[in-house]
Amino acid sequence: MKGKTKNESMEEIKEPHPANVKIDDKGQFVDADGNVMQVKTGLISTLKINQKKEQERRLKQMMKMQKETFGSAAKRESKYFDSSLEEAQRKRERRKLGAFSFVEQGTYIKRGEMIRKKQTLDILNSGESPFDSLTNAMTSSGGAQLSSLGSTSAIARILSKGTKVKPPDPIPDVEWWDATLLPAEKKTFSKHEAGAEGFPKEVKSENYAITEQDILMKRINNLVQHPTVVKNEYIEKINNSSVKVMLTDKEKKKLSRIKRLEKEKDKREKIRLGLAEPPPPKIKMSNYMQILSREAVADPSKTEAEVKKMVEARMMQHLRHNLERKLTPQQKFEKMKRKLNRDLNEECRTALFRIETLIDPSQRFKVDVNAQEYMLTGLCIIPDRAFAKTIPTLVVVEGGPWAIKKYKKLLLRRIKWAVVSGNLPAEEKERVAKEIEGNKVGLVWEGVVKKRIFDKWKLVDVRSENEARRVLADKAVDHYWNMVISHKYGEGKAEIKGI
Repeated sequence: MKGKTKNESMEEIKEPHPANVKIDDKGQFVDADGNVMQVKTGLISTLKINQKKEQERRLKQMMKMQKETFGSAAKRESKYFDSSLEEAQRKRERRKLGAFSFVEQGTYIKRGEMIRKKQTLDILNSGESPFDSLTNAMTSSGGAQLSSLGSTSAIARILSKGTKVKPPDPIPDVEWWDATLLPAEKKTFSKHEAGAEGFPKEVKSENYAITEQDILMKRINNLVQHPTVVKNEYIEKINNSSVKVMLTDKEKKKLSRIKRLEKEKDKREKIRLGLAEPPPPKIKMSNYMQILSREAVADPSKTEAEVKKMVEARMMQHLRHNLERKLTPQQKFEKMKRKLNRDLNEECRTALFRIETLIDPSQRFKVDVNAQEYMLTGLCIIPDRAFAKTIPTLVVVEGGPWAIKKYKKLLLRRIKWAVVSGNLPAEEKERVAKEIEGNKVGLVWEGVVKKRIFDKWKLVDVRSENEARRVLADKAVDHYWNMVISHKYGEGKAEIKGI
C-alpha cells in the first residue's frame, strides 16, 4: 500500500466488470474484440422425471467404469491391488441377481431391428434375388455375420432394384351375384378380358358392352329368399324356463287381495263408461226396508216373500257354481297322480319300518291301500304267526318326499297299533286284542337313493326268517332285514308305542 493513494487502492479492490458479449449473424457469442467465445452449457431445468433419468444414467455409467476398473488385468497384477475389494464387488453383484431386473421399454425391439438388418445385409452380399433371398432369410435362423450394418436408406435402395410388385386385380364389369341375370355369352366377360383365352383378339370390348336389353327381367320378381333358421334347442329351453318363486301364505293373500281389487276397479270403470250394466242390488232380509221402502209399506207380506225368493236363488246359484267346479273322481285321481310324479322327480326317498305284528285286518288294509294311493313301491313282509311268532313285520317303501312324509305320518301317528279296529266277531276280536297287546312301530332308517329298487308294491307272507331274507336278496337289499332285526326301539329317528 506504500506509494499509493487511498482512491487508487480502492479501485484495485473493486471487481472487474463483466465482458461485453454480443451475438453475431451466425448466432455465436462474441466479445468486444470480435473473438468467438466458447460457452459451456450446463443442465437445463426440466421435469423431475427427466432429472431422475439423467441421474440414473450417470450412476450406471459410473458403476460400469468402476466394474471395468476392478476387472482390468493390469490392476490385478499391480502390487497395490487389494483383492478384498474385488471380492466385495462380486458379493454385491450376486445380491443384485436375486433382486428384480427391469427391462427398459424398446430394448427387445431395438435388438430385433439389429438382427433383421444383419440378415438383410447377408442376403444382399450373397448375390441372390433380393425378394426370394429375403423371404428365405426370414425363415432361417442362421446367417453370416457382417462387420457393419450400413444405413437403412442404402438397404431400401438395393431392395427396390428388381422387385416386382403385383398389380391390383381389375374391377369386373359384372359381379358374381349379378351373373345369373345375364345371358351365357356375357356372364364372365369384361372389358379387361378382351384378347384373353376364349375371346377373339380382333373383337373390340365395346361390342360386348352390357346394355339394359341384355338383363333377363324374367328372373326378377318380388320374392325374397330367406335363409333357413337353425333353431338352438338349448337356448330355447333356457328362454322358456322360468324360475319358480316360493311365496309365503301372507304374500299369497296379499297378491290375491290386490288382484281382486284391480278386477273390481276394472268392473266399476266399465259400468261408469256404460260398457257394462250395473248389477242388481243385493237385497236381504236385513236391508229390504231401506231399498224397497215404498213396496214394503204398501204390501209388506208380498215384498218379504219376493226377498226370500231372491236370497234362495242366490244360494242355489252359489251351490250350482260349486258343483260345476268340483272335480270328478277321475280328475281327482289324475291330479293326485301328477302331484306324486312331480314329487318323485325331485328325489327318491326310502323309509324302513319295523312293526311287531300286523295281525289286525284293518291295520293291514290301511298299510296296503295307502301305499298304493301314494304310488309307493316296496314290500311288506308279514310272518305267519303260526310258524314264526317272534319274527317282526318289515315295511320298506320308496317314493317322493311328500308321499314318504304322508306315509310316515300314517304309520307313526294316525294308526292306533294296540287298539282293535274294524267289525270283527267277538271271539276273533278277543284273540286279536291279546295278539296286539303291547304292539308298536318304529322307523328304522330313512334316506335318499339314486333310483327305485322295487318295481311295484306288494304284500308277502313268509313262514321263516330264511324265506324273508330270500325275498329281499332277490333285489340285493337283504341288509334291510339285518337292520330291522337289530333295531332297538328308542334308537331310531321316530318310534310310537301302541296306545
